[in-house]
Amino acid sequence: MIRSAHIRGFKSLLDVKLDLARFNVFVGPGGSGKTNLLEALGLAAEGTHPEGVKEIRLWRRGVRPGSPSRYLSGFTDRGSGAVWIALADEDGNKRTLAIKPDHEDPKLWSVRDKVEPAAGGPAERGERPPPLEPELGRFGVFSLATPVLQGAYPDPMGGAPLGFSGGGLADAVPEVLAGPEGRRLEALLEEVIPWTDRPTLATPRETHLSTVVPTRRYVLALHDRRLAPSHNALSAFDAPESALHALFLTTLMLHPDVPPVVAIDSADQALDAPLAKQVVDELQALVLRDDARPQVLMTLRHAAGLDALALEDERVRLFEVERLPRGDTVVRRVTRKDADALRAGGDALSSVWTREGSINYRPE
Repeated sequence: MIRSAHIRGFKSLLDVKLDLARFNVFVGPGGSGKTNLLEALGLAAEGTHPEGVKEIRLWRRGVRPGSPSRYLSGFTDRGSGAVWIALADEDGNKRTLAIKPDHEDPKLWSVRDKVEPAAGGPAERGERPPPLEPELGRFGVFSLATPVLQGAYPDPMGGAPLGFSGGGLADAVPEVLAGPEGRRLEALLEEVIPWTDRPTLATPRETHLSTVVPTRRYVLALHDRRLAPSHNALSAFDAPESALHALFLTTLMLHPDVPPVVAIDSADQALDAPLAKQVVDELQALVLRDDARPQVLMTLRHAAGLDALALEDERVRLFEVERLPRGDTVVRRVTRKDADALRAGGDALSSVWTREGSINYRPE
């Protein structure tokens, strides 16, 4: 688990410290720097690769591509010309990366990776991989695109067992349903998509999918129990967008090959307010019930998901992200005490933030 992160010089993250837990949620206005937080970790993950940072691999980790200089903080009076990221796990192992454009070829990266195993720990004795290698080796940012979820377009990024843009859903759902987590996935789908029966694979013809839609031999089918059997098989192309997003997130968390750290940008996109709250609640419950589940870092676009957060549990963290007038991003943790003070009038946390016209938290 990534226990802490200190990021300096990455885009709007001039100097940001994060004290993370098992389930972490970042909220803030558009353009405040939420995505930058996840992408900074993606850059750090790529920096640990034996071959150094490669633009194509950054893209395949879900990090928006660009020349090295575009990742640096562009403030005229601040910044060191390098990205500096210090990470630590829960055992006290540390990894510090200094990443900057190469002085001979500015299109390439120069990386310095400092590994500091905890004194006397298993990593120092060589009994475990280098610090944070499992967490960073497969790290990427999930940012779902509906056409990719539908199967109409291939996933342009990497990611396994599911692509960072939403690819692979038709393969992953049957794999989970056929495995030990199959019943749990069915139960979760009953909660978040109550109108559908167990998803199956079907031919495009069986789902009445138009021949003009690019597809495969078999497609994912959701069965609407409200319709007649001859018409109830909906391909992913015809199914509600919200159902596909909810199905992807639950399948990802239950898949046996899920990465140790799952970063999801705009996890509530395409979800209405009640469903957003429900999905956040279900994902949170999965993480809190089983320590084998991945650590989650997610950004939210809307306030509804906030009402699902169990802030009384130290394994759950809410962070408010704000862009200061001078341009840099600041991140503040919202504790249970802070949330209770905001809810003192009896309103839900989402209602308080919506009524105030923003989701910025400012302690008295």
